[in-house]
Amino acid sequence: MSLTSLASLDRPGVRALGLDGLDGFDANRDERDVQADVLHAFRLLETQSAQRPQRQTATEQTELRGKLSTLFPRWLIIVNLCSLICCVVVEGLLHPRWPHKDLERPLQYPVRVAYGTLLALVFSLTHLLNGVRSSFVFAGLLMVLALVGLVDHMDIVTGFARVGPWLPQLQFVIICGIRDSGILEFSLLWMLGRNPKQGHLPRSRLYCAVLLLGAFVGATTAITTATPVIIQWAKSHSFKLRPLLLLMVVAATCGNSVFVTSSPSSIAIRDILCVTNCELKSQAFLALANAAFLGLYVVIIGEFLAKKDHGPSVRETQQTHRLADEGESEEKPNNSDQLHYELDFVVLMGSFVCGHTVRSAGFMNLPGVAIQRLSRLQKSRRSNGSVNSSNDVRTTLTAEGSDLDDWVLEAEDLITARCSTAGVCAMRRYPGVFVMRGLHCHQALGGRRHERRLYESVVAGGSEVVGRSLEELLGFPTASDSIPPPETLAVPWCVRVFRGYPLAAWRREVDGVRPLSPHLDVLAEGDVVLIDAFGEFPSLHTAQRHFLISGLVPKSQAPRHGRATDMWRGIMAATGLIVALVLDLQKRCNILVSTMVIVAMLCVSSGVKPNQISEVMDWNSCLTIGLGEGVAVALRRSGLQAALAKLIIHIRDVGGLPLQLCVLSFTAQLAAACISPTPAGLLVANSALALDNEYGQLSSRQLVLLIVISCNMVLTVPMPDELMRRRKRAFSVRSMFMWSLPTAVLVAGLTAAWTLLLAHVEDQ
Repeated sequence: MSLTSLASLDRPGVRALGLDGLDGFDANRDERDVQADVLHAFRLLETQSAQRPQRQTATEQTELRGKLSTLFPRWLIIVNLCSLICCVVVEGLLHPRWPHKDLERPLQYPVRVAYGTLLALVFSLTHLLNGVRSSFVFAGLLMVLALVGLVDHMDIVTGFARVGPWLPQLQFVIICGIRDSGILEFSLLWMLGRNPKQGHLPRSRLYCAVLLLGAFVGATTAITTATPVIIQWAKSHSFKLRPLLLLMVVAATCGNSVFVTSSPSSIAIRDILCVTNCELKSQAFLALANAAFLGLYVVIIGEFLAKKDHGPSVRETQQTHRLADEGESEEKPNNSDQLHYELDFVVLMGSFVCGHTVRSAGFMNLPGVAIQRLSRLQKSRRSNGSVNSSNDVRTTLTAEGSDLDDWVLEAEDLITARCSTAGVCAMRRYPGVFVMRGLHCHQALGGRRHERRLYESVVAGGSEVVGRSLEELLGFPTASDSIPPPETLAVPWCVRVFRGYPLAAWRREVDGVRPLSPHLDVLAEGDVVLIDAFGEFPSLHTAQRHFLISGLVPKSQAPRHGRATDMWRGIMAATGLIVALVLDLQKRCNILVSTMVIVAMLCVSSGVKPNQISEVMDWNSCLTIGLGEGVAVALRRSGLQAALAKLIIHIRDVGGLPLQLCVLSFTAQLAAACISPTPAGLLVANSALALDNEYGQLSSRQLVLLIVISCNMVLTVPMPDELMRRRKRAFSVRSMFMWSLPTAVLVAGLTAAWTLLLAHVEDQ
């Protein structure tokens, strides 16, 4: 029915709509007003119906415009247009000759192919700068080059027949097994020392420890592992944090270059330049020299760069004054209100925290953890007058408050702590530290702690857990004097019903939140229980019947280092990786075969689950290194590689070989800082390869040494503490002139000098 026909309705028609039958309808009101309201409502309906597709189309257009602006930002378009204009101007004015010596595939239009390859390479570089994955960029570049006939499918897949794409993936699996065992964190903590003193000795120990760690597991794993340990260690012993983080980044980066197999970029560069005889003396000494000079520079300049950490910033000061002027309270909310749970943790025999104080082990600075007290049970022998009879006297030692700093942890010590859910997760990551009341449940579930998660569940009314304490749910008797030994405890009811067990609980009362005592308080409807259970717990019928709702605690998976077996697996994996590196250096065994054997042993011994392998592998780096061979073939066939080498030769004519080497080093560092080390190493290695093939100026071994060190020494990265806080650091002129540029100059100078020295020794 149209609006025109509605306007012609008479009064009986209006009554037919049911308007005169409404409750509360005013009979004295003019029916024309009612008809006008109905017409107005239908006009609004028609207007909304007409505008809905337009609004939807406008929204889709806005989303499409946003995606296009993200994929093709304005600067990217401008750079590519400028590159096209520069190519036209250079060809029109200079008429350069593009050397083409590939007799295998003669090109009909070599000049056009060279310019097209150059523009495609610039387009790919801009997308790498825009944050697109390097594997996607290389795959797209090779697809375009394959369409124009510059490469074929065999050229594209040739790179995957080399060691480069697969060796880093196997190393990632081995490193995952080592990291999950927990030996990296506590080996680092042991090397840092338990009670360090102020001075240069703690920094030297930190520097050497992270350098050793980075040499065997790579810079990424070293930084990821060492950052939380060093932050806790620095806070525990009142060290300034930023100088230590600077030392850690430099040490891990220098350690990343000690071996050719320490980083994926080094392996990729070695494959591109076809060098397999890189001896230890040609690279490790240069990496250690860089580590020595850069470490000394960080010690000198670290305090100056850390001044921003002293005191509040200007914005914080202004905000404090503003709050004071407005009369608002400057006090922060009490953190204890968020610590809902109170648990007793036991230190088991063989734990890495044994021998540490609570502060040196890092417990005092864990987020979401407040240590309440420490307890220890001591046994002594007391004679009752008889010669052959004696009784055991049990006494307990307890430390609270200021006495916690002097307590040295031993096996079977109890740590009582108020924790949030994040704090419980942090305590679970310590090897050999378990929730005391759940040890027998852990054994009843067959271990497998790393397969379980934490869940917060709200007790439902009418549940069987109502009116029972946590210790009753865990199978403990109510009378404390009749507690049987752990080996005689039956499988608790909660383990049979939920395939998990409760750790702690809390209750919301009028005056706030109160943690429940495991043996004194009984559960009631609405209480929140923290349960350690397998992944199917929320979907179990019994869980849905006894709990109103169950929520998964994020990042609550426990690591695989709760038992001595797990730690021995990690030690064996680390030893196997070191042996594989040594055998590769001695040319006794192929490192790919050695790492495959180690991965197989880890899978057989359950050090790494087979379903974890696909998650651990970095397919982006695998595809990038594998497709890099096709990019190298395209650059060589188009003549672009020889042209870039000729440009480098002109640099040597201007400033000699030292300037040429420094320019190569700066180029590699800049490319690695912009587009990550692996694709940067592939592109720079392809450009420098012609120096050996076409001009014979530098050998491939010298080029590997130069480019590997330069690409790995990327020191213009954000600090790990800023990455953990997800805060992007603003550009700082002081940091650029005091940190980025000096370190780049030091790396370029040392690398060029070492390369010249190596070339001189080889000539003699």
